[in-house]
Amino acid sequence: MSKALEKVVNIAVLVACAAIIYQVGMSAYRSRVPSKVPPYTSGTLIRDNQELNLAAAHRTLILVTSSHCHFCQASIPSFKRLTEKAHSVGIRVIAAAAEEAKANEDYLRQNGLHIDHVVALLQSSLVIHGTPTLIVVDDRGRVIDSWQGMVDASSEAKIASDLN
Repeated sequence: MSKALEKVVNIAVLVACAAIIYQVGMSAYRSRVPSKVPPYTSGTLIRDNQELNLAAAHRTLILVTSSHCHFCQASIPSFKRLTEKAHSVGIRVIAAAAEEAKANEDYLRQNGLHIDHVVALLQSSLVIHGTPTLIVVDDRGRVIDSWQGMVDASSEAKIASDLN
């Protein structure tokens, strides 16, 4: 009887350890998922600078990405559709890179994205807390809308409507 009880206790301890490890892992995962809270609210004015040159077009779509961001990688199909739509209606597309601009430009090109201009985030006037971030601005730098986090179908539709 004591061997059977020992076996049951060992199994219970293993199950409890597995549950704790699962909870810790999920907690760590959730803390890494970017929030869907936009970095800039509608109407906020982004300070323009020579690198961004927001006055160059009536509207600009700014993609803030990183080649090391798995949410950016997962959003590439949406980025492609959004940049194609932007170009089809005369909207300029800028990528602000979380890393060195040339590395990000190569990453975007390898993924089939046509970007009009790539800047290093540090050289821009943007304050960003996570990637990916998408911001639609007018020629005065006034934010029309913004999005932070992985771009899913509903957010892509909202961003696409802002490009009209």
